[in-house]
Amino acid sequence: MWCIGTVTSEYLANREDVLDVYAQPAVAGVVRLCFDERPCQLLDHVLTPDSA
Repeated sequence: MWCIGTVTSEYLANREDVLDVYAQPAVAGVVRLCFDERPCQLLDHVLTPDSA
């Protein structure tokens, strides 16, 4: 288990960098991998891939 210590200006600047990446529009052929450190696997609301 981890926790955030003191929220410093450096932490906030890094967090804003991450949010800027998430706010960028999707680009075809460029993969954006996002993950959460939460130690569980979510299995509800599974989507089936479109059969093209």
